Amino acid sequence: MKTQQADLNDGRSKPRLATDQKIESAVREVIGSDGFGGVTIDRVSEVSGVARTTLYRRYRNRFELLEAVAEQIVSTIPPENEITLEGFTRVIDRLRQVFAADDMRKLVAHMFRADDEFLVTWRARFIGPRLAVLHDFLVCGVEAGTLVAEAGDGLVVELVLGAILVATTMHARLPDHWSDALAKRLWPTIAA
Repeated sequence: MKTQQADLNDGRSKPRLATDQKIESAVREVIGSDGFGGVTIDRVSEVSGVARTTLYRRYRNRFELLEAVAEQIVSTIPPENEITLEGFTRVIDRLRQVFAADDMRKLVAHMFRADDEFLVTWRARFIGPRLAVLHDFLVCGVEAGTLVAEAGDGLVVELVLGAILVATTMHARLPDHWSDALAKRLWPTIAA
């Protein structure tokens, strides 16, 4: 009896994994060149070389396709429980790793400019939880008395994300010490 060899990471077969990677790559390419509105089953089929019938078997429409690919693209960020400068640095660095990646930067830029209902929902569902890690860290610090009350008002989250996006736009790649430098600049203003 012939068994299908499964990928060790998530149980998908090698052919399924290869197809998923082609689809994901095509979606990223189309978003990068045409924005989210350019992502259609036909366009992804054309760019990926994956048959339309295969795509329609997996996804009912472009929204399901985008949602499935988003799960692969947007990394999760673990919570940080140590409310210290070092913990703050780790949270910023995790956000830097997620949002400073070339393709993620392009996706985020398109998402923040989008105003159609699907993309607003998509932005909230996939970007929101990543930013919530920093927000939760700050709120916990305020509740513990480690951080000033203003640290939990949302402005620090916007400052950090804005700094990441602007810095990655200005520089091709952020150095690893960038997160440490930003955390050290912000910490004196939020520490109690």
